[in-house]
This record gives sequence, C-alpha cells and structure tokens, in this order.
Amino acid sequence: MRETLKSELLGLKSLVKNAENAVFVAYNEVQLAKRNLQTFEDEILLDKADGIKIDSKDAEIRTAQMREATKSYRLKVIDAEYKFEGRKVVLAGLRTELTISLALVELVKGVA
Repeated sequence: MRETLKSELLGLKSLVKNAENAVFVAYNEVQLAKRNLQTFEDEILLDKADGIKIDSKDAEIRTAQMREATKSYRLKVIDAEYKFEGRKVVLAGLRTELTISLALVELVKGVA
C-alpha cells in the first residue's frame, strides 16, 4: 500500500503542476481576449474600424450596435473564460485528491 501511495503522490504532484500551468495559460488567454475586444471597441469609437459605424443618437441602440459589431470578439472572451473556469475546476479536483492522498499517508504511518 505504501508503494501505491508513493506512486500516486508522485503522479499527482506532476498532474497538479501541469494543471496549475494550464490555469495560468488560460488566465492569460482571457486577458488577451479582453484586450483584443477593448482595442476593437476603441477602433470602432475612433472610426478606425473599416465599415463599422456606431451612429445612432439613442444610447440603447448605440450599445446594441456595439454589441453586434464586436460579437465575434465577445464570443472569444466567453470561450476563454469558459476554458479558464474549466481548468480551475480540474486543478481544484486534483488538489482535493492530493489532500486525500496525503491524509491516507498519515493513516498508513499511524498503522505501521
């Protein structure tokens, strides 16, 4: 049982490290997607985006025009956030598994 626990702990250590890296990468992808969205919105507002005009006098319509014009960028942000949250869930699960394994090690020590 000790060898099994030792092997499991070593494997979990590697999995946790990989999951932490994946969370870090996913976080950076969210930030990049948000920056790209903001840059595109700025280009639209400064009339630098080809063929896109936000020209209504009504604030609600302008907001809707902006949402429509930036739809693909917003979807990229949502997708990146979804992946980020998923990777955080995986990491949390691995950390829980590691905690349980460490508790089992303590139990085995007490029996030996």
